[in-house]
Amino acid sequence: PAVAERMRAAIEGIAISIDGGAPARISASFGVTCVDAVSGEENIDALLSRADLALYEAKAAGRNKVAVYREG
Repeated sequence: PAVAERMRAAIEGIAISIDGGAPARISASFGVTCVDAVSGEENIDALLSRADLALYEAKAAGRNKVAVYREG
């Protein structure tokens, strides 16, 4: 989660100006998960599914957030 948080903060600090207009701020939300260290039985589909669930949680929490998938 620390890497995702650093990425989120860096993106939040970016201001984009188009055609000399007022700068627009952007934000990003991240869903984080990890391989099951106990069983080691993982596949990419399971990892992406859990990361996706965590991403929806981050967006539901107000966007511009990092959420970690927690079992249960």
